[in-house]
Amino acid sequence: MSYYIRTFSTSPAPSLEEMATALQAVAPQVSLENSSQDTETRAVVLVNGAVLAELEVSPQGSDVFEEEIEDFTTIAARAAGGESQVQNALNATRTIFAFRVLDQGRPRDCTLDMLDPVIDHYLALYPGILHAQLQGFYVGNEMILATG
Repeated sequence: MSYYIRTFSTSPAPSLEEMATALQAVAPQVSLENSSQDTETRAVVLVNGAVLAELEVSPQGSDVFEEEIEDFTTIAARAAGGESQVQNALNATRTIFAFRVLDQGRPRDCTLDMLDPVIDHYLALYPGILHAQLQGFYVGNEMILATG
């Protein structure tokens, strides 16, 4: 089963090359490699050579972006608690970074522990909120809306 972590950023979509350069500046152990023919929106995330996730970047206006904003708006509306804060963040989103976690034979918790600092770097470079599948929406380390 695939496990996803998404960040909903208020920043415009960077190119994969721009992201790789920005990440190298703050986390030289992190690299991005092309994962498919679609070199503009998809990459594999590696830390010290270990494959951790496939990253898909969906800019505002793309079909994937529109579908995911609609889906996560519905998810937020069904949950109780911080849905207005989440809805405001979704309305302000300009780019979605979707990380499909690739365990590669490791226990999921081990992969997530390795991926966590990478996602923290993304949120520092491209601010927004985070959604962890089966859990909920987060701002920083604080869950603002449980959806799991």
